[in-house]
Order: sequence, then C-alpha cells, then structure tokens
Amino acid sequence: MNWPWKKKKLSFAETAKFNWEADTNEELRQKLNELAKQYPTLREGEYREKLLSLFRERGLDLNAEQLDMLLLLRQKTDQMLLERKAERQGQIFMRRGTMNIQKALSGAALTVALEGRLDTTTAPKLEEELRGSVDGVSRLVFDLAKLEYISSAGLRVLLAMQKLMNRQGAMLLRNVNEAVMEVFEVTGFSDILRIE
Repeated sequence: MNWPWKKKKLSFAETAKFNWEADTNEELRQKLNELAKQYPTLREGEYREKLLSLFRERGLDLNAEQLDMLLLLRQKTDQMLLERKAERQGQIFMRRGTMNIQKALSGAALTVALEGRLDTTTAPKLEEELRGSVDGVSRLVFDLAKLEYISSAGLRVLLAMQKLMNRQGAMLLRNVNEAVMEVFEVTGFSDILRIE
C-alpha cells in the first residue's frame, strides 16, 4: 500500500485518501475487522493502542490527534453509507427521529423494547434511560421488533451496553427486523452482538 503520508501533519484530504485505501486493502481491512470484534472486551485506551500498533506495523506513524481525525472520518463515512442504504430502500432519511422506550424488569433481567428510530437525536435518550436502569441487572434483552431504523449513534449505544454487560452478565437482541439486521451485517455488528 502506498501510504499518503508518513510522520507529518495530516490534511483532511490525506486522511480521506488513507480511509479509502484502508477499506480497499484486504489484509488491513481484515485486521481492522478482527480488532473491531475485540472492542467490547477492551478499554478505550487499549483499543486505541492496538489501532496505533496496527497502523505502525504497516509503516504509518500516527499520533493521537491524527488517529482522532481518522476515527472521526470513518464514523462520518459509516453514517453516510447508512443514509444511502436507507434511501436505496425507499425510506426517507430524517435527521430527527422519534423513539418510544418500554422497560420491564423481572428479577435481575431487564427487557427494553424500542419503537421508532434510534438515531443521533434519540440515542442520547436511550443512553440516559439505560444508565439509571442497569445497576444490578445480569441479563439485558433488547426487543427490536418495532425499531424502524438504527444509525451509527444507535450502534454506539448498543456497543457501550455490550461492553458493560460483558462485565456484569449478558446482553441479547431479539426480534430484529430485516432492515435493522442489514445494518448490523454491513457494519459487522452481527458478529459482535448476540442476536436471536
């Protein structure tokens, strides 16, 4: 691979070029995917160190600021791909969504049913609801039967909950519809999350 830079200040254009090359390099993409699957079991600092080591093995000397820029670009790229996929499926993509959250606690098992859109607008609401509900919970179940759409912001909430539940119990996703499952498969989350 011809890296667009080495040991110098990154421009956004150079970062974008590297982002594209990383996605089209099969060996690096495979290693990035393998690392992404480990993410729920790693602390944030460990994950970043492993990323930096992976890039340095390929001759790319990144500093923390450059890594932040790259991760931000990849996040924006994921969001754009999700939006385009929704448009191709004939859905109207809206920046602002609505979502209903229903919680049911039975002993140490919490079931959370989501209805509507889990996106940039509604993800913080879900995160706040869960933060005050999972103490002492050893089994967390998401019922996604009525979830119409999930964005990268929603995926991050699920990933954060997966990391938390790995320490205190188990997490499960049920009744995932075809549209949401396709997002999980495209992003690799179908390999990270437990889905029934």
